[in-house]
Amino acid sequence: MHSFDGMEEEDRRAIQTVAKKVQTIQRQTVFSTKALPSRVILRFVGLVSVSVEELRMIRISNHRIREIKINLNQGHLLIELRRKVKRPVIKKRRERLGLDKKTLRSTVGLFLKTHASVVRESDRRVIEAVLECILRWTWSGAAAEVICERNGDNYSFKVKRLQCIRLCQLETLCDLGDYVREMAVQVDTKVLSFLVLRTSAYIENDQAKRRKG
Repeated sequence: MHSFDGMEEEDRRAIQTVAKKVQTIQRQTVFSTKALPSRVILRFVGLVSVSVEELRMIRISNHRIREIKINLNQGHLLIELRRKVKRPVIKKRRERLGLDKKTLRSTVGLFLKTHASVVRESDRRVIEAVLECILRWTWSGAAAEVICERNGDNYSFKVKRLQCIRLCQLETLCDLGDYVREMAVQVDTKVLSFLVLRTSAYIENDQAKRRKG
């Protein structure tokens, strides 16, 4: 499953540190390694679900982690580590497809129109920002299915048909602020779920925190 042949001792320690952290959080997982000239890819199988907080704990376990992503099609958690190499590695520049902002706004507008009975006018701006984030993830790939329901002071989101999701992409959603909460990836059912707090509820919670402070 994982051979350390031909690896520097520091590479081995980095792999063992990351693997231990993942298996502390997700005990049922097993992993394999793939060594490349400049990096090592760790593939963990056996995950049922993982939260964004758990992914962050994994990321800070070792400074060599370059990327963390979940391949939902295959149910794998993939972690890429930099290897200790003697020569600098020249990265190839990736060309990205341009984002058609007009189509983006049109798609978001159509979603809000079909969910007019769910999304309140006072909450439109934060929901628009959430939808734009999700659309950017899938812009050059297969379209995802977004389900939005209002439950009291929260909007409950489920994103289905995602093929792959990176921690850095989840962070762009978290960067919207404390509106976004309880984010988790259900690996076995291939669903990303999270809550978005209503604007008024967020303000009330923030004021309550300040009074306690």
